[in-house]
Amino acid sequence: LQGHDTFARPTLLVDWIELEGPIHPAWPPASHRKVLFESPREKDETAYAREVLTRFMTRAYRRPVQPAEVDSKLALFTKLRPTKPTFVEAIKVPLAAVLASPHFLYLVEPDASAAASRKLTPYEVAARLSYFLWSSMPDDTLAKLAAKGELAKPGVLDAQVDRMLADPKSD
Repeated sequence: LQGHDTFARPTLLVDWIELEGPIHPAWPPASHRKVLFESPREKDETAYAREVLTRFMTRAYRRPVQPAEVDSKLALFTKLRPTKPTFVEAIKVPLAAVLASPHFLYLVEPDASAAASRKLTPYEVAARLSYFLWSSMPDDTLAKLAAKGELAKPGVLDAQVDRMLADPKSD
C-alpha cells in the first residue's frame, strides 16, 4: 500500500463538550468600558479611535504620547477598518500593537550617551516608584500627580511613598 498511511491510531469520540465563561455580572465588563469609554465622538469612528488610542497609549506608555505616535496606530486602524466587521474588531489590532511596543514592555531609560546627567521627568519618577514599590504601572493617583508636575513639590513624593507602602500591593 504505497502512499497510504497504515499507522493505527486510537479513535477519539467526544460525546459532549460545554464551555462556560467568562461570566461577568454586567456586559461589557469594567475593563472593556475603561478602554472603550463612552464619548460624544463615538459616531465618528476615526475621531473616536484617535481618542481611544491616545488615552490607551498614554496609560500603557506611562507618559504623554506624541501625535505622530498616535497617528501611526490610527493609520493601522484606518487601513484595517474596511476589512473588519465591527469597530471593536478593528481597534483590537492597534491596541495589540501598543501592547507589543517596547514603550509598553520596558521602562525606557534616558540616553546614556548624553554628556550631562539630567533629572527624571515626573512620568519617569512615577513609573520607577510604582515598579519599585508595587511591581506594576502607576495607578491613576500617581499618574495624575505626574501629569500635573506635582511629584517634585515638597512632601508630595513622601506622601505618595507612604500611601503606596500602606497599600496591599506593596506586600
